[in-house]
Amino acid sequence: MKHIILINFICLFAALFFIVAEAQADDLPPAIISVDGHPAPKDIMMDDETPSETFCDYSEFIGLSPEKAKKSERFDGLFVRVLRHDEAVTMEYREDRVNFILDKDNSLIANVTCG
Repeated sequence: MKHIILINFICLFAALFFIVAEAQADDLPPAIISVDGHPAPKDIMMDDETPSETFCDYSEFIGLSPEKAKKSERFDGLFVRVLRHDEAVTMEYREDRVNFILDKDNSLIANVTCG
């Protein structure tokens, strides 16, 4: 009998925890979205700038080889990930990462995303 009461108490506590967590998530302000769909880090944005002006604009590297693009000083201090166009990748977001997505021949950069 004591075990049943303990299990019921644990279930009730877990349910309350999830209700409170969901209520707090609803109170969060809307995220600022970058050009690639991920939230833009607020610490790199100025008050008068939009995300597209400050975050993840690496279009000048499209069409280059990843080896040549990685030599750019713009990537100093960033983790650069080179991905084949059909490669499965992890979805965790990292502010310090740039993704080069290669073309179908896996030789040139077809797209650049952040995170």
